Formats: sequence, structure tokens, C-alpha cells
Amino acid sequence: MGEDFIYIMEHGTDVLTPFSKQLMDAESGLSYEEPSPNTFSFNSPYGTCPACKGLGKLHKADMDKVIPDDSKSINEVGIKPFGEVRSNMTFKQIKKIAKHFKFDLDTPIKKIPPKALEVMLYGGESSLGIDLGYSPHDMVYNLASDGIVNMLERWYRDTTSEKIRNWAEEFMTIQNCTECDGYRLKKSSLFFRVGGMHIGQLATMDLDKLYDWFEDIDDKLSDRQKAISKDVIKEIKLRLGFLLEVGLNYLTLNRPTRTLSGDVLDMSVEEATEFFKHIPAIYRKLTTLNSVGLGYITLGQQATTLSGGEAQR
Repeated sequence: MGEDFIYIMEHGTDVLTPFSKQLMDAESGLSYEEPSPNTFSFNSPYGTCPACKGLGKLHKADMDKVIPDDSKSINEVGIKPFGEVRSNMTFKQIKKIAKHFKFDLDTPIKKIPPKALEVMLYGGESSLGIDLGYSPHDMVYNLASDGIVNMLERWYRDTTSEKIRNWAEEFMTIQNCTECDGYRLKKSSLFFRVGGMHIGQLATMDLDKLYDWFEDIDDKLSDRQKAISKDVIKEIKLRLGFLLEVGLNYLTLNRPTRTLSGDVLDMSVEEATEFFKHIPAIYRKLTTLNSVGLGYITLGQQATTLSGGEAQR
């Protein structure tokens, strides 16, 4: 077949066996790029999930906020994003949908024909557009094509107006990205596994459990894999070991940085000196505090709690 891919049929059988020099699954046809460090970084376009842009979360419309009380009608603001009835394109469209599906704006939301409600929420009925009256005449406002749910998510995602984004956010909730399951990496990055685990799963493990996993990983590796990974695993265990020594066994590698401040502030200067030894600017300042005998105070200790002698030092 060419391009580093070939099928071979064994003599006397009708069984085709695929062979490829590329990283490709012959059954699904899914191919993979040659992995590099960027493949496993959600900060890189080569590794980040395209759906959530590496955030692991998506703002999605929350139906409990869009329709908080389905006993109310549209006239009673039963579908909150529509707001109060007024003379605009949205309500011209809604009235056209109501006429088409034979209900009125006083009908409780729960009694609106399911197809009509689906059209208003999720679209899919492009034939019910409203002519905007502009030139060219084929320009239409089409709630029925897009649906208010899709509009909310698009406005939140694409608008440059902070006011519109804040308004749309009132009807949304934060959910795990369904494309990457919250792991922040594209699917192909998560197909690479060691010992049955991909990097996203390892990042969710408590550090003590992660250390144990690396302790036992040799049993799951071939001799060749052991030779390749020996130095890397040694360095990982060294760094994890230090974090465990300073009592951070409950942390996970995917924990947001903004939530770590309390843990760091509870460290003594002596502990923090070791913790920040790879960050020269911080390390030098902490070393100075240690040298004048203040290794026992915590980083979060207020200056007003120090004795006169400590403050002078």
C-alpha cells in the first residue's frame, strides 16, 4: 500500500496482517505523532485538548438555570435567558415557533410540545428563520436553527464583551471536559500508557500512592524499558520523596497552584529552604534566614508575632 504501511496475507489463508512503520492502529485507522515532551503538556498546542484548550473544564448551559420552574410559561419568563416578553427578533422567532407547533406563550413550559421545546433550546429547525429585512434578503435571525443553549455557549466562548459573557455565565455551570475527561490533554496523548496508566491518571494520584506506583513499576517494564527509564524514574522518586518528607503526601500533581499557598505558608524556613533549593532567588533568601537562626519560624508567620530579637535579626 506504500507510505510505510502494508498488509500481508499468509499463504493458504485469507487472513490479512497489517505492518506499519508508523504509530497507527490498523483497525481504527487512528494514527499518532511521534511522542515528544510537548505531547504530554497541556500548555503546548501539541498536547493540549482542543475542546477545552487545556483547562480540563468547560462552561456548559445548566438547564436548572435556563428553566428553573417548568410550571411557568414563556410570558412568565419560564425560559430565563429569553427574559420578559418584548418586541424584538427573539420573540418574533418564538411566536413563529409557537404557531408552527400549535402552542402559545401562556402555555407552561412542561406542556409545550417536546419538539418545540427542543427547537427553542437546541435548534435544528432552520426553516423557521425570521427575515431581518436587511439587504441581501436572505439574512435571517434563526433561533430555531441554533437554539438558546448553543447561543449561550457560543456567546460565552466567543464574545469580546465582558458584559455579555457575565450575563451568559449566569445560566451556565462548570463541567469536566467530555473530550479529555478533565485530563486537559488531547486524546492521542492519553493513549500512551505505562503500566496501564496514562499521565493524566498518574497526576490525580496522591503523592504517597504515586511514589508507591513508581516503586513497583519495574515489575511491569521490559528490560529495554527499564534501561531507558532508569534515570528518569530515579529523579522522579527523588523529588516525590522530598515532598513526602515535608508532609505533602496528600497533594496531587494536578492540583491548581493557587490552592497550594496554605501548605507552603505552614512550612518552616528550614523545610522551605530544602523545598525551594531549585529556585535560586528564593533559596538564597531562605538560606539567609537559616543562617541567623530563624529556621524554625513558618513562612506564614506574621512579623508582629516575632519577638524583638527575632525581628531585629
